Amino acid sequence: IKYENLNRLIRKFIDKTNFNNADLILANSIYAKKIIKKTYDRESKVVYPGVDINLFSPKICKKDIDIFYIGSYEKIDGFDLLRKSLINLPRNVVLKTKMHEDGWISDSAIIRDYYRRSKIVVCLAFNEPFGSVPIEAMSCSVPVIAVNSGGYLETIVDNKTGYLINRNSSELTNKIIYLLNDKNKLKIMGEAGRKEAVSNWSWDLRSKKLSEVLNKAIINK
Repeated sequence: IKYENLNRLIRKFIDKTNFNNADLILANSIYAKKIIKKTYDRESKVVYPGVDINLFSPKICKKDIDIFYIGSYEKIDGFDLLRKSLINLPRNVVLKTKMHEDGWISDSAIIRDYYRRSKIVVCLAFNEPFGSVPIEAMSCSVPVIAVNSGGYLETIVDNKTGYLINRNSSELTNKIIYLLNDKNKLKIMGEAGRKEAVSNWSWDLRSKKLSEVLNKAIINK
C-alpha cells in the first residue's frame, strides 16, 4: 500500500509538471477541457478525434445481434446498468459483449463487423471523456443509446442518431424495446448516424482541424 501511494504521488507530480510546462494543451472534448481546467487550472484547446469512415462503413448483412456492448465488467463502464436492464428485456434478445477482461481485439475490422451485425450499440460508461464507440457505430449506420454524460453529449444527436438517457435501467430497457420493435426507426437513425459521421467525424476533417490548431500555435509562439 505504501509503495502504491508513493507511486501515485510521483506520477501526479510528473503529470502536473508536464501540464505546467506545456505551451499548448489539447483536449479531446469539451468535457475533458473542463476537467483539465478544474484539475490543473490550465486552458486547453478542443480537438476532437475522428473515425475512419471508409473502414467503419455500412454493409447489408444479417443483423443477428440486437445489442452490442464494448467495455468491461467494471462499474465505471456501466455494465451493471445493462445487466439490470436485461432482466426486463425479452429472453430472445441477443446481446453481444466484447469485454476487456476477455482479451482486447486489436483488429478494427473485427469490431467493425460486430457493429455491422448489430441493431443497437449501448454506451454506458461514467463520464467518458470522449469515447470512439459512438462515432464508430454511427459510421456503420447503427443507432447508439448512451447515458447523458461526458463526451457522449458531444457525439450523439439525441433522438436523431440515437438516444441520450438518464442512468436508469428502466429507461434503458424501454428505449431498447422501442427501437427493436420499430425497424423503420432503426433504419432512419442509422442513416442519420452515417451522415453525421461523414459530415463531422471523418479523420480527414479532424486532421485538418488539428493542423490548424498546431499551425496557429507555432505562428503565435
